[in-house]
Amino acid sequence: EMNTPTQRARRRAMIEEFFVDGGARHDTSSAWAPFLELATDLLGDWRADSTWKRYLTHWRKVRAFLVSMLATKGLSLSAANLRANPSLFPAVAAWAYQQSTAATAVESAVLALRMCLRVNGIAYDDDIRTKAVREAARRNRTKATVKMAAFTADKVTAILELWGVPGGPLWQRMIALSIAVA
Repeated sequence: EMNTPTQRARRRAMIEEFFVDGGARHDTSSAWAPFLELATDLLGDWRADSTWKRYLTHWRKVRAFLVSMLATKGLSLSAANLRANPSLFPAVAAWAYQQSTAATAVESAVLALRMCLRVNGIAYDDDIRTKAVREAARRNRTKATVKMAAFTADKVTAILELWGVPGGPLWQRMIALSIAVA
């Protein structure tokens, strides 16, 4: 079964890490608290487990970066401080770009940050700088396909002369024939 109590608890623990102080965590003092609790539990069904795991891995790195940057201003990581400092968001994208040469590093960091913002009820659309960093990562970090050089007639002849001789091992003759036919 896809939703065993153990799996739900594991997903819930992952989701809890995305909440920050003052965010949209459920209000336990309201009459609707049980419904908010259920809605938080159902967040796990919103994305696949593998997606939550991927986001969480990157969120932990992004969170450490945010904590360190906010500390330079004497601030802690909270919903109010994230709302008050939206320039942190393109900074996260640029930091991720600088930290890794992987094409997906920026995208994963930005998506993890956006998941935190969504879970905490913080509205945010990528600004032009975040979009620029994401696009630069896509363009500059995507590996081009490495193509093998084609066999020249001289190379094929050399392989046939070396490996295609009668009486040689069958596997060598088959490889030589495959190269010659290709």
